[in-house]
Amino acid sequence: MKTAFEAKNADDVKAKTEALDAAWMAASEELYAAGQQPGADAGAQNQGNANGAEDVQDADFEEVK
Repeated sequence: MKTAFEAKNADDVKAKTEALDAAWMAASEELYAAGQQPGADAGAQNQGNANGAEDVQDADFEEVK
C-alpha cells in the first residue's frame, strides 16, 4: 500500500484499500461471532479481586496537547 501511494498509483491504492477493508470486515465478523457465544465473556467478568474489594490509587497526570 505504501509503495502504491508513493508511486501515486490511484488504481493500485484503491484496490489495496478495498482488500484491506475486506480483511478488516472478515476479522470483525469473527470477533463479533466469538463475542456472541455463551460464556465468551465469563472470564472477563471474573478477573476482579476475589473478595470484591477494589484496589484504587489516585494519580496525578498532565494532559499534553
